[in-house]
Amino acid sequence: MLQGMARRTLLGRLALLAALGLCALCIVMVLRAGRSDAGPPRPPEQVSGTLRVDPPYRGRGKPFRGVWIVTSKGKLLVSYLQKRPLRYWRDFDGKAVVAHGFSYTPYGQSIRARHFRLTSLTLADTKAARGVVSLGARTSLCGRFELRAMPAGSKRAGKPVRYFVTRRAKRYIARGPHKRGWVRVRGRTYALSPFVAHLGGARLWITDVRSDPSCAKPPPPKWRGPRPPG
Repeated sequence: MLQGMARRTLLGRLALLAALGLCALCIVMVLRAGRSDAGPPRPPEQVSGTLRVDPPYRGRGKPFRGVWIVTSKGKLLVSYLQKRPLRYWRDFDGKAVVAHGFSYTPYGQSIRARHFRLTSLTLADTKAARGVVSLGARTSLCGRFELRAMPAGSKRAGKPVRYFVTRRAKRYIARGPHKRGWVRVRGRTYALSPFVAHLGGARLWITDVRSDPSCAKPPPPKWRGPRPPG
């Protein structure tokens, strides 16, 4: 009798394992089908217009300031301003720009406007510019700050330059707040006018930095297989 019960228990477990394996196979097939039907990723939209930064709010009620791209078809909201505008927005204010990005609908309470998430922003005419001429998408990175001396032969030879070095050893000339140790930063890559002398290399304008000990862990391996769905 005991042997019969043990046999039935074993058969029940094997049936359960088989059912779980079948479910896993079905999920994989569904994901593959979804990936094949999804097609290539949607390319970013391109818009041209004039970038405008809202002046300080002086009315009643909840204050709001934004950064807009004014086009022939209307206004696109590209950023909310919490306090004073960041310097790079001032370099674009009132100037013709070419932007790439995606229209989106924000979650929760928001301003009634067409929202636009920038992947790149470039001045339409860079020849007259003397500051920032292009911005990249917002990004979040793990890494550490380090100081390096300016190379010999330059105007500021020997002067320290602050870099942000990611876990994958990508190096950026850093601008903005900084901290010691392993940190997670948020900001945008940017480029300066090619008609003004400056130190070469990738640049990162940091808007937020927070200590994050988990950034000391080795980065996960890069995915080299087919693109996952979503």
